[in-house]
Amino acid sequence: MTTDESKQLSDFIGLSSGLDTEELLDALQEYCSRDNIIQKESDIIKIINKFENDPSLLTRHLSTIIKSLVELVLPSGVDADGDSLDLIVTIGNVYYELYKIVSTRNLGNYLPTEISNLAEIINLYQINRENLITGHVPYSWKLDFFLLSWLNVLVESPFRFTNDKVILALMMQDGFHESESILRFDIINLKSKVTANLIIKNIDLFDKSLLIGNFTLLDFFLKKLIILPTNKILSLISAFKNDIIDLTIFLLNLQVDNENELNRRKLLKIFSKLFKLNYYLNNGELLIRIIKKFERIMFDLKLLNSGDFRYTLSNKYSNVIHFLNYEIKNTKMVNQIINGKINKTVKMLDSLELIDTDILHLTLLFIADNISIILTNNIVDIDFLFSKIFIKTINFQKLEINNNNTIIVGGNNIKDATNFILWSILRSNSKIITKKTIDLIFIHLLTSSLYDNELIIRKSSNAALQELLGRFNKHLDLDSSRIMRIIELPITNLNVNYEENTVKLYKNIFDEDISRHYWYKILEWMVSFNISKKIKILKTFLLNLNLINNFISLSNYNNTYEKNIYHRIIQEKHNYDLERLLFLLINYYSKLEHNTTHKENLLTQINKIFHDLSDTLELKKYSANSPFISFRVLSILEYFKFMIELTLSNINNSSSYPISFQLKMDDISLIIKILQTINDSSMFFDDIKLKVNYIVSKIEKGSQIYKDTETEEYFWSNFEKLLFYNNAFASFSLPYLHYKYFLQLFLKCLQKLNCNSKSIILHSLTPLFSERYFELNTISDQILLKRIIINLLNDYTITEQGDIGRLVRTSSIKLIECNFSLFFEHADSNEAGELQKTLISNCLRLLGEPQLEIKQLAFKVLKKKFGYTKETTNSIDFDILLFQHKQFEGKSRAFWEGFLMTSGAIHTTDIQLKSSVDSFIYYYSTYLETGNRKKGITKLELCNELFRIIPNASKIIESKKESCVDPLTGSVGQDILKITTSYLYFWSRVLESSLEIPREFNYAGAYGKLYNLQILKGSSLLKSITIKILPYFVISHSSHFGTDLSNSFTKTVILRLLKLINREIMIKKDSHINGSPTYRASVEGLAKIYIYFNNFSKLSLLEQITNDVGKFNKLEEKEFL
Repeated sequence: MTTDESKQLSDFIGLSSGLDTEELLDALQEYCSRDNIIQKESDIIKIINKFENDPSLLTRHLSTIIKSLVELVLPSGVDADGDSLDLIVTIGNVYYELYKIVSTRNLGNYLPTEISNLAEIINLYQINRENLITGHVPYSWKLDFFLLSWLNVLVESPFRFTNDKVILALMMQDGFHESESILRFDIINLKSKVTANLIIKNIDLFDKSLLIGNFTLLDFFLKKLIILPTNKILSLISAFKNDIIDLTIFLLNLQVDNENELNRRKLLKIFSKLFKLNYYLNNGELLIRIIKKFERIMFDLKLLNSGDFRYTLSNKYSNVIHFLNYEIKNTKMVNQIINGKINKTVKMLDSLELIDTDILHLTLLFIADNISIILTNNIVDIDFLFSKIFIKTINFQKLEINNNNTIIVGGNNIKDATNFILWSILRSNSKIITKKTIDLIFIHLLTSSLYDNELIIRKSSNAALQELLGRFNKHLDLDSSRIMRIIELPITNLNVNYEENTVKLYKNIFDEDISRHYWYKILEWMVSFNISKKIKILKTFLLNLNLINNFISLSNYNNTYEKNIYHRIIQEKHNYDLERLLFLLINYYSKLEHNTTHKENLLTQINKIFHDLSDTLELKKYSANSPFISFRVLSILEYFKFMIELTLSNINNSSSYPISFQLKMDDISLIIKILQTINDSSMFFDDIKLKVNYIVSKIEKGSQIYKDTETEEYFWSNFEKLLFYNNAFASFSLPYLHYKYFLQLFLKCLQKLNCNSKSIILHSLTPLFSERYFELNTISDQILLKRIIINLLNDYTITEQGDIGRLVRTSSIKLIECNFSLFFEHADSNEAGELQKTLISNCLRLLGEPQLEIKQLAFKVLKKKFGYTKETTNSIDFDILLFQHKQFEGKSRAFWEGFLMTSGAIHTTDIQLKSSVDSFIYYYSTYLETGNRKKGITKLELCNELFRIIPNASKIIESKKESCVDPLTGSVGQDILKITTSYLYFWSRVLESSLEIPREFNYAGAYGKLYNLQILKGSSLLKSITIKILPYFVISHSSHFGTDLSNSFTKTVILRLLKLINREIMIKKDSHINGSPTYRASVEGLAKIYIYFNNFSKLSLLEQITNDVGKFNKLEEKEFL
């Protein structure tokens, strides 16, 4: 495809994702013009939304964009229902989309500040408000938002307006409460800001009744007031001193817990501002009452269950404390209040079992907000904070019950608040922080930013770490290059952090003698906390254990510290629960190099712990997926894996050191129970799955690992049952069986498995396929295995969950793509050759799949098969059309069967539908010739083919007598009624998009096929779509044979539609006729024909009938022709 063709396609389909920023902004400028903005509104919004991930790119051009919009508004000359209002409404819509990306503050900086625009803005606002009241023209709240944003900019000016009372009255319309009208919160905020500015500039507008109960307006008013110079504040409030006092008393008497959370937070903001005003009014009593109000709220458990409320409470109370300390200079009271919170925190941390984490979180936030006062006033020193608080909150954990009544490990908010305190300390740049303290903070922040289970904690730790490295780097035993390496460590992926970042720390950062002590501290943390902590995120325990194993196995280690780490762990085994201890001992055993008495004793301990664990394990469906139960299951399976490995190794090596382990009936019962109970929602599902795969692969039939034949038979009979019951573990492990059992059992259960289980087996088989394929003894078995996979590409099973067969198709095509050479190897027989042809045909059909992943994988397979290297465009739908055109000359029926399913899909997204249909129209109009050609399909041939592949009525009737289930795989084929309906929808959509059908097309034959489909019983949707297509064929036919209602084809269609209308009127009662899809489709069809032929008299007649269906039988057919 040429460059020009690519550009034409981009223009045709829509905005190209490949456009760079400048091209997007140029397009935005072009569209934001008087001639384009209404028509291009949707494109403008698409462009704006492309900047969502990086608003700064758009922000730099806001000045030009806003200027373009404003120039369209002034002067507007807008009337209440004229076309000009549409323009202004569109501008409001565009402005709001900009606001969503870059925020009000940024946008407001670019709105014009000329007071001369005020009258025009108020006029437009009044017109829009009238539309809200009258409903004559739809009201636009986004236009209100735009106008209020602009008005807010203007009232920020220092000038007093002569019409401020008029503006105030406008703001008072509909009140300020969301519940009172359709007003959105955004609008209420802007109205409050405008009103607050008006009152500040004209204090005569102040009205206490306006502010009482109106927390949003009161907050904005007080905010504007207290930022003024002190003399200005005193001058203003002297006029309504008593009102300020009354407001304060009124609010202090309110029961905060009676308000919603938003109002509670606003009240906190208001109290902090009223504190300052009452100080200026010398109301000492009210100052004490405000402080007591904050104190009561701080320990009111009913109010503290929201994290946002706690953040606001700490921040606003701290504002009061800061004012009390720095302005009022009452350091005694400040020290007393802060010291009380510190002591409360210390006391709570002394009894962790009874601790309330909401209050602890709040007091930590309060300490962080006031850290500068704590350090300046010497309330406590940093060493005290570390020894009494941080040492317990840095890695805080507590068992909690979530909303699903599942036990989880909580405490992330405590760790986050601790990081906030550390960040605040480091930001204070205090010179009293010693090197010892810096080192302690550094190790904590580094381990937390790399190894904490929660990304939000890793991020907050990393933010504090950046402060430390920037401000206190000279205190660290690291040079600048190593500090930069720490800064550059990624923190997002926890696995990468453990597996790669730790190695970088050891080899590239803490590799000098002077800094090695940091590495030992990290190892100390891994052992003392991450491995042995009583309550621990078990996922990180496994990661940490694997990490330590990797370090121990590194051959270039000379230091015994790492090598002896397991000795240290085992010495502290009393710190571990049984699950972790079992893991640790098994790993420790594998590190001992020789068969010794110590190993024998260790194995005895391992066996004892296993029996203790298995004896206490209670597996119930409702609790089995808790992280603690599933980790216990994982440790038990780790034991079985370990013992099987050990036993088989001894058997294979004829070891003189016997291991007396065999699977007994109790062991098998336990394994079966685990497989039955744990499901894929378990935290450790993937880990458990790997253990099960290994165990099943090693305990094959005839293995010496079983105690007796009865135990072996019990396992395999139950395993087979699990497969038939669609057990996920059994499905995953099936491909790991010995090849002869795998294929035998696969064939036996395949027809009875659901789609999810088939998909799981295929997914598990994918990396093993080559191994299993070559293990098969005969070519016929190899062909059989490939035939199964290829046949599964035809699974279109539909359930209440929708197209569940897509799971099987996706897994099948993935397996084929990953094992491409085996499926497309040289065909040594006719059977193998036919199988390849079937696979290519299936892949061509899948190219047209509505499912994008399947479409992409099938395309990848076919491109590799045919060596297709054509550059792709921004539309995969056009790419596959171009591929089949170049490779098959547009004549692959299998491809078109798939493509019509996408373009004719009943349930699909607008974007997918537009891409598919637009790509086809472009391909049809650009790449196909109208006449005969020596190579490639013509437009006429394609139209004939696309209509020919629609199943006819007799085929549909016959198909109902046949089974559509594949006898080999049990896969359900496509439903023929759905296929037919989708193909017809494709035709409806392309005809609606003005597809130019050649003159030679057999319109009469197409009508005959549609007629026969209409008279089929059983599908109202099929009947409805056959009727909807008819007017489009009339329109297409008339473009070749004239726009005359008396044309034989047109007449035939009109008479058919009239007959359908008459039949529905006879069957349905008058009151129910409009509910008939056939009636509606027939009336709409006639209306489209009359509109196309500009016959408005017939259209008027049709309208009369729809209003009074009784008139229909009184009219003759000729009156409609």
